[in-house]
Amino acid sequence: MDKLINIITGEFVFKHMPNGGAAVLLRTTYISFFIYSLTIGLKSYASNFSVFEFSSEQLLHEVSETIPWLGAILGAVYAALYARFASQWSYLSGLYNQQMEV
Repeated sequence: MDKLINIITGEFVFKHMPNGGAAVLLRTTYISFFIYSLTIGLKSYASNFSVFEFSSEQLLHEVSETIPWLGAILGAVYAALYARFASQWSYLSGLYNQQMEV
């Protein structure tokens, strides 16, 4: 279960780069496209008269209808990951300042 969560959340990025702006952007892109592909699949599955057969024309139609969803997902994921990144740096800077006072 732990490996699955690491794959879904893009934690494997930290094996190749430190937590920074590039890692936040890369993880945002990865997680957003993962969530977006799941939502398109669920939307297609839940629609009336759905057929379990892949159609590139239907996929393009679904993507063209739901592009604003991708923007909202990207914004939400970036805000969440950047808030976590900023919180970590705030903690580290506070800890550093406390050590310098001592």
